[in-house]
Amino acid sequence: MRVCAGCVAAQTGDRRLAVAAGFGAELAVVEADGAAAVVDAKAAKSMSNGAPPPVVSVIVLTYNHAAFITAALESVLMQVDAPPHEVLVADDCSTDGARKCIAQAAAAHPGRLRLLDRPKNLGLSDNLQDAWRQCRGKYIALLEGDDRWIDPRKLAKVTAALEAHPEWTGCFHAVRPEGPPGRAVPERLPADVSRESVTFEELIRRVVHVPTYSAVTYRRGIVPEFPAWHRRVACGDWGLHVLHAEHGPLGFLPDVMTAYRIHERGLWSSMDEVRRWQQTLSLWAALDVHYAGRYWQVIEEARNAFVVETQATLANLRKIERRYHALGLHRVASAVKRLKEWFRRGPAEH
Repeated sequence: MRVCAGCVAAQTGDRRLAVAAGFGAELAVVEADGAAAVVDAKAAKSMSNGAPPPVVSVIVLTYNHAAFITAALESVLMQVDAPPHEVLVADDCSTDGARKCIAQAAAAHPGRLRLLDRPKNLGLSDNLQDAWRQCRGKYIALLEGDDRWIDPRKLAKVTAALEAHPEWTGCFHAVRPEGPPGRAVPERLPADVSRESVTFEELIRRVVHVPTYSAVTYRRGIVPEFPAWHRRVACGDWGLHVLHAEHGPLGFLPDVMTAYRIHERGLWSSMDEVRRWQQTLSLWAALDVHYAGRYWQVIEEARNAFVVETQATLANLRKIERRYHALGLHRVASAVKRLKEWFRRGPAEH
């Protein structure tokens, strides 16, 4: 089993103790279900002494977020009036120094962070699923390492809402987008705050957009394992919302409690428009197969409406292409060609 760089391990039965450079504290490397977790000694002791499980498990998903991860972790650690909770930091073998930032946060807050060790890069879906399996709380709250919570009572609010609404399979709240300098972004997402919840069909039809994992808290146990297709789609967050909402609506809280960063290295933000269209169609295709055609009519109606909307955008792209072709706007021409090929072949072939 690999231990993070700078760790010196000594075998002691089925558990290893290590002193980690940069953490300033003893670390325990605990194996569970074939996965390794690095926690500081205080956290390890609390896991093994029969203490009651936490109410909330917080998963912090991170990969190469050195510029943002400290703020993300501090936003979790600053929570007040929160129920008992654990914080699992799922760093997917970052190469940009994010691991050092996590180590510094762990040293500053002994016993508060549990770092899940990764012998290799797993990818977003598998990284999340491994952390998901190790959660012990009644609820699972997610935070992506390039976002941060901006309400110190976020955990208190979402937990109270889920306790008050046992029919909800999870809940989400409004976010404040933050873009690079000079880029216009909405004041809040979603803009419509009139609804209290969103249903399975509404999620499939994209009536409401849940902008980021960082705004969502789920009830643990409703989706114990992710389907294989989850790792093949870029909009896996949308898919996970749908999988939960099949068993009950997702509640909505209008409070803005997360700062959602939009930047060029973000998974979705880094895609061009055509690639996003492809991924959207791919998810509907995956859901249709997953549910063995039981919801084909809802999916087909959503897909058809999307195609009409996309074709209107395509027509505008053609106008732009004709107008600016002389200026060498080759990316637009390439996008149009790729999209036409996509519609010709269909998502099932990709």
